[in-house]
Amino acid sequence: MFLEAELEELQLNFPKMGLLDETVSSQGIAWHIDHSYRVILEISKLLVRSNPDEYKRDFNLSRSVIFMTNVIPRGKGKAPKSVITHDDITDKSLIELSEESKEIILDIVNLPAHCYFKHPVFGNLDLEMSKQFIKIHTRHHLKIIGEILKNKA
Repeated sequence: MFLEAELEELQLNFPKMGLLDETVSSQGIAWHIDHSYRVILEISKLLVRSNPDEYKRDFNLSRSVIFMTNVIPRGKGKAPKSVITHDDITDKSLIELSEESKEIILDIVNLPAHCYFKHPVFGNLDLEMSKQFIKIHTRHHLKIIGEILKNKA
């Protein structure tokens, strides 16, 4: 399944959700898990609602670099409000986001190739590029979680 390892790793970090190391990130592990799930859900919903006939491929240098390196530079992006929670992050809320993410991933796998969403920096991302971005983004936050855990060990 697409994103299976990343979803499993996010879930394995639930017990450590209370950890924070401001030398690594101003946000704790709970925030990084929550945000990762919210990005998966938001992009997936946009893909499902998109009209493949309206997709237009565009060239984007920033996207090309990120997709070739599979690395998002730390501290360069700003998350849209739609993928940030202002509520308390709890075990229950993370479990709910985890289950929703697993379900919606199954929905997007078989979408038409030209389903897309418009990223604020990278432009139009078709289905395969969207899946790649979700994976790169999730791994970016898992790397931050790993650094927090390493410093707290």
